[in-house]
Amino acid sequence: MPTAAPIPALLPTYAPYPFPLVKGEGDRVFDDQGLAWWDFYGGHCVCATGHSHPKVVKALADQAASLLFYSAAAALPVNATTAATYTAKNLSFGAPQAPGSIALTITPGSGGTQGTWGELRQNLSTGGTGSQMLIVQSQTAATSLSQDLVAFAGLAPGFYGITTQRSTSGAAPVMKVGASLQAVSSGGLLTPALSYP
Repeated sequence: MPTAAPIPALLPTYAPYPFPLVKGEGDRVFDDQGLAWWDFYGGHCVCATGHSHPKVVKALADQAASLLFYSAAAALPVNATTAATYTAKNLSFGAPQAPGSIALTITPGSGGTQGTWGELRQNLSTGGTGSQMLIVQSQTAATSLSQDLVAFAGLAPGFYGITTQRSTSGAAPVMKVGASLQAVSSGGLLTPALSYP
């Protein structure tokens, strides 16, 4: 009887890089020879805060020390905390929003060493008192303008939170949120604004 070939542990989806990656720091990854490579990979699970960001590492370690995972069958304090953190600049509307009808302005404009981007997050109820924020759209600000600008694509009706993040010369990004609720109807240009000191 012929021997069956072993089944690979990973699906052969992509042609592999000619070197293994063993570590990531910020916007670089390192191979097993210690060589650094700029990480321009734009696929799923891209780290918006960079690889191994100390605040992300600490948050994961702190949460893992108390409760690593549980299903949405139970209300979790971490979900409520996350929703409270990211729901400060709120938009709600009952009609669809056309592409380009939501333009987030960010002041002051980014300097040459700064990177700024904006995110739209949708509030998702998980039952009970818990909720989560789903990142719907995330994009870099257009820094050629006197005010940085993020123009979001069309959105379905719902409740959204807007945040921005800015980093300078590789420093940790600073999250910025607002505090006002705006009811929006379809057809007009909405321009919420967030300002850094």
